[in-house]
Amino acid sequence: MRKILLYALAIVILPWSIASAGPRTLKVGIDDWPGYYAANQFTEPKGLKIEPVMVTDINERWQKLAGGNLDLAGCTLDAFTLGAARHNPGALLFKIDTSFGSDAIVAKKSIKTINEMAGKRVTYTEGMPSHYLLAFFLNIIGKSTADVKTMPVRDVKDAYENLISGKADVAVLWEPHVTNAVRQGNHILISSRNADLIEDICVANFKVLKDRKADIQLFVNAWFSVIKLLSQNPGMARKLISQRSGIPSKDLDDAFPGIKFASHEENKKWKARAVANMKQAQQVWVFEGLQNAGNPIVFGGVTHFWYLDSARPESGPGLFGNVKFSVNKNVIGQQEKEKKLSVKEIQGKTEELARLKFKTIHFATASATIAPDSQKVIEYLAGVLNRF
Repeated sequence: MRKILLYALAIVILPWSIASAGPRTLKVGIDDWPGYYAANQFTEPKGLKIEPVMVTDINERWQKLAGGNLDLAGCTLDAFTLGAARHNPGALLFKIDTSFGSDAIVAKKSIKTINEMAGKRVTYTEGMPSHYLLAFFLNIIGKSTADVKTMPVRDVKDAYENLISGKADVAVLWEPHVTNAVRQGNHILISSRNADLIEDICVANFKVLKDRKADIQLFVNAWFSVIKLLSQNPGMARKLISQRSGIPSKDLDDAFPGIKFASHEENKKWKARAVANMKQAQQVWVFEGLQNAGNPIVFGGVTHFWYLDSARPESGPGLFGNVKFSVNKNVIGQQEKEKKLSVKEIQGKTEELARLKFKTIHFATASATIAPDSQKVIEYLAGVLNRF
């Protein structure tokens, strides 16, 4: 479902960007991410249309991007690193988000831990985030994919079917396949919620970067305007995404908790780590023995942050913009928590506990009833502790 969100966001960007005769078009290659729908909310009024193009096979996506059949592409940083070594299809523009539970290792109930995966049949999409996630967590416990019976596939749907049909014991999936697999009686061993490992990014064709600078800048501005809208007016943003993409609001509500979008300000800090993250990914792919993974990558040539640095996100239409409030939006609807005690108050409570005296707790013979004097002491002690 993380992928579906990207597809939808592009459509919302459109109306934020059109004003001349006849809209221009940027074709964005994606798998099943709806986020790009949102971009049209910002780009259409200024003459630019964002056209999401479904290309589920990552190698085909790189070939289309390198050949000019696509102008932009969404993918994960680890997948782009492998693509840069094999195809050199374009340059990284910005980070979209970090997976926060949308990618996971899912197993049969009989397999309780990652250690128990040794010798088991494990299916995943080769050279994709599921492969990267698997290699990462196996490495943590001192193992590698050589310790499991690998079943690499080219499409995450095939990995899902392998698990459901019983051909595999473990599958590394992303949403909505994770949720669907759990509903079929499997369970999550570990997920991207446990590590900031899987990062979605946007990549641009080299020719487009050179020949359509204004359109690329417009798109980048629009993208971060969408992220700003999601932060400032999440209800409105989700409604726009749902209306333009045709994706039910409930599906979007299920998807958003699994990702952490990267704002413009966060991107400006992240770009200093981007190359290091790519070098790490290349080492993993070489270790995994993927073909041409070790080809030289000119990292300075495949990262292009000028548009990111020049971006000027707009504020979209807002609701209740003039209202100031002090409620924590993360706990609205929940009972307000008690005020935390100060250090001085805690010291006072500690002294109160220290002064508390009570007799040894004893039980009547053959009875589990606490003696009345001890019962009163315990109740008082519980009351004191409850006020902390």
